Amino acid sequence: MKPQRSETLPLKILAVLLSIVIWGWIQLNEEESDVKMVAIDYLAPENLIQSEELPKSISVELVGAKGRIRQIKNKQLNMTLDLRDVHLGQNQRPLQASSLTNLPDGINVARFSPPILELQFDNPSIREIPIRANILGSPNDKFKISSIQIDPKSIPVRGPERYLSELEYISTKAINIGDIEQSKTFASQISLQSSILSINQANIVDVTVELKERNTVSVLENLQVVSNHFDWEVKPSTISILVESEEDVSMHEQLLINVDSLLEGLSKTERIDTESITLNFNDHQDLFSLPTEAQYTIKNLDPNTLTIQYVDPTRR
Repeated sequence: MKPQRSETLPLKILAVLLSIVIWGWIQLNEEESDVKMVAIDYLAPENLIQSEELPKSISVELVGAKGRIRQIKNKQLNMTLDLRDVHLGQNQRPLQASSLTNLPDGINVARFSPPILELQFDNPSIREIPIRANILGSPNDKFKISSIQIDPKSIPVRGPERYLSELEYISTKAINIGDIEQSKTFASQISLQSSILSINQANIVDVTVELKERNTVSVLENLQVVSNHFDWEVKPSTISILVESEEDVSMHEQLLINVDSLLEGLSKTERIDTESITLNFNDHQDLFSLPTEAQYTIKNLDPNTLTIQYVDPTRR
């Protein structure tokens, strides 16, 4: 006699529930691996200092039951490394699971990456390092920087002996001088840019950016007028000029005239027949130059008109 359907239904439900329980148990206890970043805390030595920045974290592969691995998905793991026994120079420190301070039970470490830390230590030293201003931007177009003054000019910095011996300067934090129109003093700080360096005094630096007008107009008097062609002389031989320049051109004592360019269109006979040429500055500004690579503009000559006279070299 076949059992009634009502009699087999509880057995079917029990079988389904048992299957669910078994499936859940497998899911929770099946082994799984996960890779996490571990933050490192260091116990530093008393008489030595690291030669380069120590890693702040390392990668670790963990193995354990799925349920336990899921529990630490969002948990921060930490490691403490005791470096109080390191020696001068290169050191190797193997990483061990026992260094992990908050690893839950039932989870094992499969591997660290890297498995060994290479650590370099040096003698601590203090050296006076020059300060350089980290200037960003440019002043208003009408002005340019004439000088940058820093107070103090240098600062004692503590760090590894060898590192400090090779350090040429240390910079301030960025100072934006964009579009300023007058000299200005900025309060700034030193940007150490490395955890192996430190300073033991107030980290305050005054940076004074001095401006001057980009173009200045000046008068250069009694300049000797020189032709670039020895067969032609210029009269008068000395003049004054009005010049505009970003740089100081007051030290120049000569004004050059490109006579070759002026005579380019003349034949040799025409040059000989031409005893003199009247040269007006307004008509031939491109012929006049100062012996300098600085940017400048000659605004005027006094006198404004010159005479270029041919001199027969055979009669000299």
